[in-house]
Amino acid sequence: MFVFQLESQKLNRMNRLDRKPPPPPPNQDTDDNARSHAILETKQFLDKRKIRTLIHPPYSPGLNPIEKVWSWMNREVEQSEGRII
Repeated sequence: MFVFQLESQKLNRMNRLDRKPPPPPPNQDTDDNARSHAILETKQFLDKRKIRTLIHPPYSPGLNPIEKVWSWMNREVEQSEGRII
C-alpha cells in the first residue's frame, strides 16, 4: 500500500510538471559601467522592454590575474633594451 502511494505521488508530480511550460529565458543586459549604459535614453530603452541589467563592479586590474602577467612582460621588455628574450 505504501509503495503504491509513493508511486502515485510521483506520477502526480510528474504530470503537473509536464503540464507547465518552461519559463521564458529572462532578457538580460550586461552593464560594464560604460558611460553609454548610464545615459537616460539607454535606461528608458531597457525599462520599456523589461530587460534586466546585470551590473558588474568597476574595473579592478589588481583583481585580474592576467594583469600581473602583462605587468611582468612589460618589465621584461623594458629591461631587455631591444634584446630578444
